[in-house]
Amino acid sequence: MFYESRLEQSIKQQNMLSQKQVESLEILSMGMTELMEFVNEEQLTNPMLELTETSIFKDSEQSWESGATVDGLKEDYFEIPAKEIEGLTEFLVSQIPIARISQKQSLFLVKVIQCIDPDTGYFTDNYQNMKEQLECTENELDEAIEMIQQFDPSGVGTFNLKESLILQLKRKAELDSILQEIILKYLDDVATGKICSISRKMHLSTETVMEYISRIKRLNPKPVQMFGTQTTEYIVPDVIAEYQDQKWKINITVPARNFVQLNKTYIQMAKEAKDPELVSYFTKKIKRAKDVMASIEQREDTIKSMIQLLLDVQTDYLLGNAEQKCWTQKKTAELLNVHPSTINRAVKNKYIRVPRGIMQMKDLFLNKKAKTESANRRKENKIEMAATENVVLESKLLEAEPKDGVTEICLIAPTKQLMRQNSSVCSKYDKKVDAFRASLPEACSVVEQLISRGAKIFISRRGTKKMIEAQQVPIVEIGFSLSDYVPYMEKAKRVNGKVAFFSYGIISEDVRSMCYLLGIDALFYSFYHLSQCKDIVKEAIKDGVVLGIGGADTAIEAQKYGLEHLIVENSEQSLLNAIEAAEMLLAVKKEEKKKREELKIKLERYELVFNYTHDAIVAVDENGIINVLNSRAQDFMQFGKKPYIGKQISQVIDDTKMDEVLQTGNKEINQLMDMNGTLVSTNRIPIIVDGVVKGAVATFQDVKTIQNNEQKIRVKLYQKGLVAKYHFHDIIGNSEKIQDAIRMSEKFSKSNATILIHGESGTGKELFAQSIHNSSNRKEGPFVAVNCGSLPKNILEAELFGYEDGAFTGASKGGKMGLFEMAHRGTIFLDEIGEMPMETQVQLLRVLQEKEIRRLGSDHVTPVDIRVITATNRNLPEEIQEGKFREDLYYRLSVLDIKIPPLRERKEDVVDIGKNTYLKMADNSQEGLQIVEKILQRLADYSWPGNVRELHNLVERIYVLFSQGEDAVFIEKYIRSYLKQDAKISSQARENKEIPDHENKAEKEIIEDILQTYNYEMTKSAQVLEISRSTLWRKIKKYKIPVPKDDFKSK
Repeated sequence: MFYESRLEQSIKQQNMLSQKQVESLEILSMGMTELMEFVNEEQLTNPMLELTETSIFKDSEQSWESGATVDGLKEDYFEIPAKEIEGLTEFLVSQIPIARISQKQSLFLVKVIQCIDPDTGYFTDNYQNMKEQLECTENELDEAIEMIQQFDPSGVGTFNLKESLILQLKRKAELDSILQEIILKYLDDVATGKICSISRKMHLSTETVMEYISRIKRLNPKPVQMFGTQTTEYIVPDVIAEYQDQKWKINITVPARNFVQLNKTYIQMAKEAKDPELVSYFTKKIKRAKDVMASIEQREDTIKSMIQLLLDVQTDYLLGNAEQKCWTQKKTAELLNVHPSTINRAVKNKYIRVPRGIMQMKDLFLNKKAKTESANRRKENKIEMAATENVVLESKLLEAEPKDGVTEICLIAPTKQLMRQNSSVCSKYDKKVDAFRASLPEACSVVEQLISRGAKIFISRRGTKKMIEAQQVPIVEIGFSLSDYVPYMEKAKRVNGKVAFFSYGIISEDVRSMCYLLGIDALFYSFYHLSQCKDIVKEAIKDGVVLGIGGADTAIEAQKYGLEHLIVENSEQSLLNAIEAAEMLLAVKKEEKKKREELKIKLERYELVFNYTHDAIVAVDENGIINVLNSRAQDFMQFGKKPYIGKQISQVIDDTKMDEVLQTGNKEINQLMDMNGTLVSTNRIPIIVDGVVKGAVATFQDVKTIQNNEQKIRVKLYQKGLVAKYHFHDIIGNSEKIQDAIRMSEKFSKSNATILIHGESGTGKELFAQSIHNSSNRKEGPFVAVNCGSLPKNILEAELFGYEDGAFTGASKGGKMGLFEMAHRGTIFLDEIGEMPMETQVQLLRVLQEKEIRRLGSDHVTPVDIRVITATNRNLPEEIQEGKFREDLYYRLSVLDIKIPPLRERKEDVVDIGKNTYLKMADNSQEGLQIVEKILQRLADYSWPGNVRELHNLVERIYVLFSQGEDAVFIEKYIRSYLKQDAKISSQARENKEIPDHENKAEKEIIEDILQTYNYEMTKSAQVLEISRSTLWRKIKKYKIPVPKDDFKSK
């Protein structure tokens, strides 16, 4: 009763959910990689399904915010605890044996490790306090710290961020004096983005400083972050969450509605189908494809609704502003109105990328309250997060990260007036120039930001130009003409006193001359650095100047000292001239870039072809001097002393016969030669210009390499399913009948004649076909198998013979090669040949007779060299009599004939086959093998209607039950229950049909033979024929079999 109740319970649980619901739950549990594998496998069995980048769902607008659920879910929910990751302290202690120190030193090292903060990787106290607490000497503490700093993760065991960064660089052997100085002196400037400041202080170019800073930012500010999380760095997340405008934006990595769709080609074929069987075939495949697509969409909706809730709950934690909140899967399920196990499946094996980095979805839940971080730690986290995410503080001009690009030409304007002029000029003359206001100190920072936003050419006045020239970007200066000074000359002429003209650099001689002609008492002051502005203004005031004329920077200093100052503005014409010069410069730059890229592509293409070919290539001039050789030649040929260029070929390679090619001008292809003990294949080709030999090129390839490449090709063919993997030794059985079949097949394999294999379903016909191929002289060629009964007529023709572009509606662009062409110089196996339509039989007969095929829609034929093996479980002579199979094709196919016995005729092989199958499933483990042997021995009277395939399935059931902990008694009871039901189905089938696999004409002879053998004993004869007594009696009457009346009645 105990085993019966367990069996009934198992059956009930399986029947509670439909197959569609079970598959939806399985898809919900899949991670991204597993889902992709599932879809790829589904495509192989369902031609209606294909990957796509556009949605085909009509209801794709359906909102997911309302949540998603899996209807019909009734099984219990089991809380599965997350696997705990080993702590940093335990991880460091586990590395102590590597140091090979004494037990006393090891114990002291453990104490020092316990002083490390497991959340940061830094020591929790300063050096002096640690020494006092541990009661040790400086030498002991220094040795312990030095040991710990050699442990992983890199950077652990330091007192602060600077020490950790330097240690990480030392461990990588990347530390130099410049990096060390930046970390020790200017780390705060790095965090706040003061690139120009560091550049000036260290007398380095901005580009160099940025390169060093990028190396620093690749380090880890908190060493513990590298512990236990390294694998997630390489994981493709299922969901990407970004926090924008005070709300979360959620993106599924591969959205369901842009993932799969119905195959348009087969949809068109379905619309045109008229045959009822074909319509039924397409209907089933379309329904299956829609079910899969719906399950994938339901997975996406469930994940989205769950993630949206979790992100809203844990926003502050994910942004690094607070501790993680206590939140459980059960609470989530209640709010989303789904079963808790749905949430468990939704987070299983899935990852999400948030501002903190990539994490497992299950880590968004927290079942216990966490301690509140201190204010100092929160501040530290913000600084570390900024460094980790490479956040650079922008200047006041561009505080926020730019969302849009800028024009390729940008104006850096020190005054509002210049910006207004730019707007006016761009409007009048249809120019595209964005203007940004910046003083001299701000110019470098602004230019850096604009370059990152797409700016290519800058326009500025002279002072700004000099400041940003260090950025090494193209700059056009807005020149000052004499006319620009005219408005200010009038004011200067009316001034009673001296007038100062301030200029970055030497002022124009035209301005000096104009002042002289107008009688202006002018003094001229030049400066070359911003810091000099103050000095020259003070000097001018000391010289008695009452009015200053210059730029915005001197105006600021003049205002401080109460000196009246006029800012010289550029005229619109000067600005227009500068813009047009910038446009010309941009056009030249683009043209140069285009030409450089084209040249670079050509050079790289040549280099790739030349250096990455499998052949070693050597070229010589007409005198046999080497002038070109590729990297493959240097690596592979193992020449003598370098350099090789300029040497005689005979000095580098012995006996190349290049001199013969130079003399005769004849090419030599596929020649074998010995080179330093290595057999190589070589081609020697002359270079002929105007009928004169100007040199020669030789290629060399190791014969072993050629053989290895052939092996790789065979592996690829195997992956495509075009290689036979079974051999005769894979056929299990020692019975006389199976050994006769194997022996006959081995003999037939040496011939190229067609073979017809007879055998019931499940007897292993393809196993024999593959073994024949691998034993034939075609074993190096492809093995192509197709089931003629699994495809409708028009699809079968297209698959067998291929088709040209446009051969029919929905045909793939460019056409497709057929299976006969794929099997060229190999074997094609046509399974279920009796199911092939009559029209296709005619085409197959032509292929067998003419050894050529014609693609659908083509007007030419292609010769093929193939060996054809066919198989059937039908009575083909009877099919011929009924007009279902062509007689001429039958004789073409059955030149050689093989009969595979059913399993009921070789029951002595059952145990051996079962044991072999079990060992393959159990990876050769002997555990449980006795149960298989015992059960199969007790099934000696079973007829195995499904033959070897049924036996394999039964053994797999035994393996699954045993691996799940079931004992022998339960397994045998379950198997007998299954076989009893199966036997009932088989018995009903035999009652309703003729004796399987015997032609009608021969059936009478078989019955007569059995009756005579058993002396007309009715019961025994029926048992042997595996039919009931009543059925045997009906057949005796049907075939009018003469029976001795007296003798028969007595029996």
